[in-house]
Amino acid sequence: MTFSRQFIETLSASGVTSFFGVPDSLMSSFSQALSDLSNTSQCRIKHIITANEGSAVGMAIGSYLATSQPACVYMQNSGIGNAINPLISLASKDVYGIPMILLIGWRGEMMLNNIQKSDEPQHIVQGRITLQQLNLLEIPYLVLEGNDNEDDLIKKLVILSRTESKPVALIARKNYFPSAVNGVNSTPVGYGMYRTDAISIALTCVPKGSAIVATTGHISRICHDMLTTEWASKDIPLFMSIGGMGHSISIAQAYAMQKKSKLVFCFDGDGSALMHLGAQANSFIAPNLFHIIFNNGCHYSVGGQETRGHSCDFANIANSLGYIRSCTIDSQDKLELALRNLSLDGGPTLVNVICSKEDVITNLPRPDRTSAFYKMKFMGYSSNEY
Repeated sequence: MTFSRQFIETLSASGVTSFFGVPDSLMSSFSQALSDLSNTSQCRIKHIITANEGSAVGMAIGSYLATSQPACVYMQNSGIGNAINPLISLASKDVYGIPMILLIGWRGEMMLNNIQKSDEPQHIVQGRITLQQLNLLEIPYLVLEGNDNEDDLIKKLVILSRTESKPVALIARKNYFPSAVNGVNSTPVGYGMYRTDAISIALTCVPKGSAIVATTGHISRICHDMLTTEWASKDIPLFMSIGGMGHSISIAQAYAMQKKSKLVFCFDGDGSALMHLGAQANSFIAPNLFHIIFNNGCHYSVGGQETRGHSCDFANIANSLGYIRSCTIDSQDKLELALRNLSLDGGPTLVNVICSKEDVITNLPRPDRTSAFYKMKFMGYSSNEY
């Protein structure tokens, strides 16, 4: 935490005091330090956790227009895709010329000997092309290595951003920032339902012959674990949207549109739902779609940083976007009741399940087969075909 604060102070000394972004597991102590500092009345740090990385770039632009000072936009490298449009069409030196500092966590990083560190499947390609993307975007960058003169190099890069009126980037390798104590624990606070328990109850209500599309992070992993252990007899196909945060609902919508004879469930998270909230407007195409948001109000798997989930009325938003039914529930009994009578023509339906920010997750296994294997299995190919 001390190192993360020193890093923030280095940027602050260069006039970078506004921070916008999406939390990343590689930078959990950085996020925690930001939250702590921004909650201190004497500190001039301003910090907003945004719904997606493109929004963070937009806020950095607005902040600069108001203050003439560059802001810091932080993200995992998988979020570069969300940020590209405003970076090129607004912040670029050839358009408005907006200086800003991108702080990017490098999942699937390349080592100095050009060997890639092992990582989860969704990070392999992104990790390999991260620096190439920045070169293509004409964004100068510094890979943070923890060298003795790094503070001076960071300050020089900030000066470059100012003098050339363009974004620059700092790339954080794994373990550059020390690990932070997870912002969540095992004691339920405020609500009596763990997210893990809510997922288990939902799986008991999913009929045979249905299909599930699960969002990235722990939700996919919990579903995979339960559907290969206690609920294995149901033989429910599961598509784990292990990357592409925020896009699981779009995958489920189109799958349900094509598979009209199936009940299709999207097991979503509040951070994921907020990231591309507008995608829910297309759910009207699928009356057989059941969208369940397991809303714990935080980015649980990357450090427990808060989202706007607990203050967002997902049910009323769903109504305005064309869902036939929607509700918000906060207890196990109500969840069972809401999912008890499911029908092909009853939706689309959205269930906003308010969960505790805390949970009990121990030794949660990761899927041990290739992504291609799980894709083919979901599509219904027999085991001897993949």
